[in-house]
Amino acid sequence: MKVLVAESLDPAGLARLRDAGHEVVECAGLEGPALAEALHGVQALVVRGGTRVTEEVLRGAPTLRIVVRVGTGLDHVDLAAARERGVQVADTPLASVVSVAEHTFALLLALERHLARADADLRRGVWSHSQHVGRELYGRVLGLVGFGLVGREVAWRARAFGRSSSSVARRVHS
Repeated sequence: MKVLVAESLDPAGLARLRDAGHEVVECAGLEGPALAEALHGVQALVVRGGTRVTEEVLRGAPTLRIVVRVGTGLDHVDLAAARERGVQVADTPLASVVSVAEHTFALLLALERHLARADADLRRGVWSHSQHVGRELYGRVLGLVGFGLVGREVAWRARAFGRSSSSVARRVHS
């Protein structure tokens, strides 16, 4: 099967497609007529969130059989036009659940430790320890709005921030 990958994709994902015997064509940044032209003879289109798969694009891709969105959400794909042409549309909602949960904690830690402000001050050659005192996540309440796949993954990882190492420290130092 000939697969057009319309946006950057992890090299491991590209390798898996090739290892499965697919002919992979990478063509990032195409829109409208240029994308439709690139789809001639292509059976599968892989997109992320930036490529708009419009009726015009689908009309210009008579051999296209499937559009796969790496990630979740299909608001940039004209589902009605795809249905009319017999083109299947799928997303991969589990693909980024762990990454999003981990990123949540990266942002929480950056916020509580004032990392952006500390970085900016250091780049200006200014450092004031008292300006950059952060707070621990231990013992804090984390509110989650929604408890879908990502919410559950965040909650599961949050448990690690609720465990005190003080009992370990006492054993080591006593």
